Amino acid sequence: MSMAYAEGRTYYDADSHIMELPEWLPSYAEPQFRERIKPFSLGSTGTAKHVRAMIDRGVSRAGNPSERPGHETELLTRKSWDAYGAFHREDRRSALDLLGYQSQLLFSTFAPGQCEFARDVETSYAASRALTRGMLEFCADEPRLLPVTFIPLSDPQRAIAEARYALEAGIKGITISPNPPTSHSITHPSLHPLYALAQEHQVPILFHVENDARRKIAAGFYENGWEKQTDFHGGGENFTGLLYMAVSQWVEVALSALIFDHILEKFPRLKIGVIELGAVWVPAWLERMEIVVDTFGRTESRLRQLSMRPTDYVRRQVRVTPYPTENVGRLIDRCGPEIFMFSSDYPHVEGGRNPLKRFADSLTGQSAEVLTAFYSKNFADLVAMRSS
Repeated sequence: MSMAYAEGRTYYDADSHIMELPEWLPSYAEPQFRERIKPFSLGSTGTAKHVRAMIDRGVSRAGNPSERPGHETELLTRKSWDAYGAFHREDRRSALDLLGYQSQLLFSTFAPGQCEFARDVETSYAASRALTRGMLEFCADEPRLLPVTFIPLSDPQRAIAEARYALEAGIKGITISPNPPTSHSITHPSLHPLYALAQEHQVPILFHVENDARRKIAAGFYENGWEKQTDFHGGGENFTGLLYMAVSQWVEVALSALIFDHILEKFPRLKIGVIELGAVWVPAWLERMEIVVDTFGRTESRLRQLSMRPTDYVRRQVRVTPYPTENVGRLIDRCGPEIFMFSSDYPHVEGGRNPLKRFADSLTGQSAEVLTAFYSKNFADLVAMRSS
């Protein structure tokens, strides 16, 4: 390649991933927990045969300079474990040179599920600590890569302790599930110290599409008389059309709770990122929250006591990544330029083969200020960095 893929302006990428190998997360755990961390499901990324072939090819290519020409030629078409730098640190730095993004939030792919759905609370938080260690090591000495960890909220004291450990160690984003434990909301006062820590360290709280996303839909919907539908990944049922219709529903409720229960009021410098959950839902969600305040505020004291309108909290503190198939220009026209930001989802299939072109096509006619906000400024605001 004579030049990087992303050229001509500053591009900050709000969503990229490591494709973990099966042994990756347990290798960072304390010895007594390594056998207790459940392996992730290969089936969520395609048929077992298909996935095993990708992993084997990726391992055989990793760290081999002679493989660079092939990766360079197929930089955006090789996906998952086949992609350049999918799980190899030095290769990822070279891939980032070719991609041209000045900074990337870096998420794990499977580890959040291994943390959240561990067999017991001790293993859950041991897996979270292991994830923090692994992400920090992968991103070490590469300022363009901003490591993200996942923290379960089932035990508030443990969650706060893990947040403190992660933030003091250098984590740049904390992902939580929008689906609360049965015992307490994500807005419960016992978790306020976690949000205070994130605000103090200027590190965002993030919601990200979950790798157990099928549970977002009642199981009965899959018993529909049709043959099983495959997804992007070549055989799995991880992300299909019906799931796309539901993928944002939990996060809409979670974000509303953060506003209605005064978390964004109490922590006005706390930033919230909504990653890989699409954005076409945002206009109607904003309108519904405005209706809630005007209607239910007559009987709910928490709503009456908000000092701003819901939309104003969102514009101040919430940032969202659209899918490249969504019309970002139309979303900006309806909601304002402060909310939406660019992401590539590298090296996942959902990011597509040319995300910049798709976004650029839907942003035709927007001002230079709006484009800068989308490609860099809103991301810089989310992670408290200077934009260019």
